[in-house]
Amino acid sequence: FKEINDTLGHVVGDRVLIELGRRLDTAMPAPDFVARLGGDEFGLVVHGVCDAQTLTRRLRDAIGRDVEFDDLRLVVEASIGFVVAPEDGADVDQLLQHADVAMYVAKAQQAGPVRYDPAHDHYDAHNLTLIADLRRGIDAGELVLHYQPKTRVLDGRVDSVEALVRWQHPTLGMIPPDRFIPLAEKTDLMERLTTWVLGAALREIRDLGNTADDRLPVAVNVSARSLARPDFAEHVVQTLGRLGVPPQRLVIEITETALLADPGRAAKVLAELAAVGVRVSLDDFGSGQTSLGYLSALTVHELKIDKGFVSNMLERGADDAIVRSIIDLGHNLGLRVVAEGVDTDGILLRLRSAGCDVAQGYLLARPMSITALKAWLATVPAGGAVPAWTEATSYRPGQEAERQLH
Repeated sequence: FKEINDTLGHVVGDRVLIELGRRLDTAMPAPDFVARLGGDEFGLVVHGVCDAQTLTRRLRDAIGRDVEFDDLRLVVEASIGFVVAPEDGADVDQLLQHADVAMYVAKAQQAGPVRYDPAHDHYDAHNLTLIADLRRGIDAGELVLHYQPKTRVLDGRVDSVEALVRWQHPTLGMIPPDRFIPLAEKTDLMERLTTWVLGAALREIRDLGNTADDRLPVAVNVSARSLARPDFAEHVVQTLGRLGVPPQRLVIEITETALLADPGRAAKVLAELAAVGVRVSLDDFGSGQTSLGYLSALTVHELKIDKGFVSNMLERGADDAIVRSIIDLGHNLGLRVVAEGVDTDGILLRLRSAGCDVAQGYLLARPMSITALKAWLATVPAGGAVPAWTEATSYRPGQEAERQLH
């Protein structure tokens, strides 16, 4: 709807709303009603429905028919969330809020009509307070970075590290990223968080010292919100220049979901980053919906296999086949392949036999502070090279230091 308004003007947009309102009213069982809540959102109330899914699909089909004005033929789609009273709410305000949550889930998943599920509801007062605390915590220096090394599967050489943000809350203690990052992604706070992580990671990796690790790359995770910024690539280049870090030492990790949020803009940003020497890694590969045609057109340097497949590849033949297929796909496209979730010797050896390039997981090293990382790297033989691994043993660089640090 926004594209219709921006391209054809608000007069045409208003006519579309009127037509859609008429269609919804016609599709509704009498004497129930439909109302426009604001913008392009409509609210409907239906009594005595036996099959809510069938009704909501009918409403979606009514909206999805072409809208024709003069010489224009427009196609619109709707995301529908619904609740059933009294199971999903005790009063009007609660029902409206829950229906709104379900609608945003349908929109995010590009799914059909979605009924409210409490598991999807992250909009509570505690979360609002946590977001306010995070805004303050960034300025107060409460965020810290931990680094998890990645090693080459073939010879155990330390390949790079991934920067993982943690929040040392003054009263709640250490808060893991999966508790606050999903909340930040819903607000403009995510951009500030990404800016902080990028700067801090590059600064700390730059200052590792004049050792064999002074060219060690660092991977930073980037959200869909950051990729949507038209100046994101320029911001990254400026940060690298200001801190004096070569672009080759930075890896940008993005998820398939982030790519699909705005494929055209994402492809442009990735190409701009690659043009200056920044590597791009496609994270959690296999869990999303990236088409192979789209993947081949992207400026991506490596695929990172979703750890859900890797951790189960010894027990589930299907996951083992998926992992091997992704490795083959990546190599056929000229990409490196990284496996995360490598927590056992058996998984590591299986990945080696499959030809995987890089491994990351608790077997090799847990995330650690920059100070602990320096100590861990000091245990690795000069140049980061280690003896070739055998089928009988899997040497873990820094394993003695890991015992001391944990």
